[in-house]
Amino acid sequence: MTQEATPVGGEATPVEPTKDYFTELAEQEFGVTDEEEPAEGEQAQPDGTEEADDEPTLEEEVDDLPPIEAPVSWDAEAKELFKNLPREAQEIVAKREGERERFVQQKSQEAAQAEKKAVQQAQAELAQLNAAYAQHYQEIASQFEVAEPDPMLQVTDPVAYAQQLRAVQQANAQRSKAQQAAQQHFQQAQALAQQAEQANYAEQHRIIVDSFPEYADPTTGPELQRKLTAVAKRIGYTDELIGQARAQDILAMRAVAEAIEKADKYDALQKTKMANVRAAKGKPPVSARPGVSQGPDQLRARTAQAALDTALSSKNRDVSGAAFYQYLEKTGQIK
Repeated sequence: MTQEATPVGGEATPVEPTKDYFTELAEQEFGVTDEEEPAEGEQAQPDGTEEADDEPTLEEEVDDLPPIEAPVSWDAEAKELFKNLPREAQEIVAKREGERERFVQQKSQEAAQAEKKAVQQAQAELAQLNAAYAQHYQEIASQFEVAEPDPMLQVTDPVAYAQQLRAVQQANAQRSKAQQAAQQHFQQAQALAQQAEQANYAEQHRIIVDSFPEYADPTTGPELQRKLTAVAKRIGYTDELIGQARAQDILAMRAVAEAIEKADKYDALQKTKMANVRAAKGKPPVSARPGVSQGPDQLRARTAQAALDTALSSKNRDVSGAAFYQYLEKTGQIK
């Protein structure tokens, strides 16, 4: 709105509107103006620059990502619903479904292992029971030992002979029956023991494959077996015990072999260090002439010789030699 100044005796002339104090202050200090906002639909372009049309947006970046496949265990309807989920929701669902499947798989494996152990224990107990039955029936069979009747009874007492002969036949039949039962239980015990042995071998092989796959590998296994066998003999294992080694024994031998290897390397390093010490002891002393300044190398050599003399004069040569070596190492004489 403009104000009109009406001079005395004249017509009204338009006057520019005056700005208030705060408007002027805003313009001067902060560059704020009362310019009109661009009309709706128009886009203000500061400094004559235009926003690049090809700049990717977040939605475009998400669309560029490869699609996430629905879990394999889902049916077709669930997989179709999964495709229509937002990318973020798909990632969350896929992650949780993977965790669930791993948990189920772990529990299934634990249940399978528990079932195997239960079956093995039952087979072992049943084998022991059959072995006991076999021994029991064998003892019963031994009790049916009846002597043959005297042939003379056929003449003197045919009735008694016939009775004794029948008793012998019955005893032999019972003994044969007991022996057959003993043999049957013995065979069952052997079969169960063989099954238990095979199951135990499979379990030992599984442990090795899971914990020490290089040992089960045909390419690296023979050399590792030779190495661990040598380690086992080194610590006192007999050939019989080595042949009966279980998975736990093999894993223990691996740990022992690693410890021995580290110890051997340490011993070799110590021998090298002591060889350097002995070589340093055989060097001639370096003396400085009076009035001549000594460089760092000469000073170290002179100090090392003094330490050597002190070490040689000590009663305990081992301790002194060790102290002398430590000094040489700290001062840079041995690198």
